[in-house]
Amino acid sequence: MLQNKKFLTIALVISLAINLFIVGVAGFYGAKFRGMGRDGNWIESRMEYAENRFMRHLDDEDKAVARATFDKHKPALRQAFRDHRQARRDIVSAFNQETPEPSELTAALNKSQAATQLANENLHSILRELASGLSPEARQEFASRVRDHHPHLKDD
Repeated sequence: MLQNKKFLTIALVISLAINLFIVGVAGFYGAKFRGMGRDGNWIESRMEYAENRFMRHLDDEDKAVARATFDKHKPALRQAFRDHRQARRDIVSAFNQETPEPSELTAALNKSQAATQLANENLHSILRELASGLSPEARQEFASRVRDHHPHLKDD
């Protein structure tokens, strides 16, 4: 019986450690997800993450080009995302009314479409400027990474 006690104690400690890890990870990401809705800075943090992830593979000259391009388009992208978020709130508000007003709903949908169009235009402008401003090696590296993450784009 004493031999089993040592084994059971080790199993209990390992099980407790795994459970604490799982609960901690779930709590962390739950709080992070819940905070996204309340915090208006989530857009900026996601944009910074994407920008840094893209630029970590570039050399100094290409980083300068990319940084200037991103900095040029960030304000318009932020505004487009904010406008889109507000338009979604307006759409929900219009639908939640007892008798929805078609003109309010149409205005909110038009605002959402305009914000989405502005975001798309800016994202495409960034890609266009990066395509013309980066070195051929950086463009090839970027294309290779896109192909690696999107198998449907690989050459047959």
